[in-house]
Amino acid sequence: MKFLNELTKIMNQHQMVAVYNSNENDFYYTGYIQAVDDTGLLLSKLNYGGYNNGFVFFTDIITFEIDSLDTKRHEKLFQIRKIKPERFEIPENDNLFETILKICFEKNLFCNIFKIENDRSDVTGFISELNKESICLNCIDPYGNYFGKCYIEKSDIYQLFIEGENEQVRRLLYENS
Repeated sequence: MKFLNELTKIMNQHQMVAVYNSNENDFYYTGYIQAVDDTGLLLSKLNYGGYNNGFVFFTDIITFEIDSLDTKRHEKLFQIRKIKPERFEIPENDNLFETILKICFEKNLFCNIFKIENDRSDVTGFISELNKESICLNCIDPYGNYFGKCYIEKSDIYQLFIEGENEQVRRLLYENS
């Protein structure tokens, strides 16, 4: 992964970062880097209001920034509200991507998975099977309804949102249907 040493330094200094994973540099995610290795980066994500908003795991990063107006704004909101970033317990020296998938599977966390395809489509639900080369996701629609299983090759995953606002809404609707 590009920038690995710099991203590790930012993580160790607990600096707020904005991460872009597209050549269209108008969309990014702001938060604290929780873990990074050559398989990807786990960001403890914030929403625009400066509150915790789950996690996002990237397998590819185009660029990132620190000390921008937006990262400074989010840091100030975190300090004012005395909020700490959400965390996963990540063992050191493990394959980060595999560890994240295992945590999601074991804790039955809702995920929104973006796949490398022509349309870069996404699917939301919880991981019901974790295999060497693939995962099986129990798919949940925006109204909380189960609508089947989706088998995804791990190598096709480029972005994974975990228990953010959108995923939590689907979980709530699913668990109360």
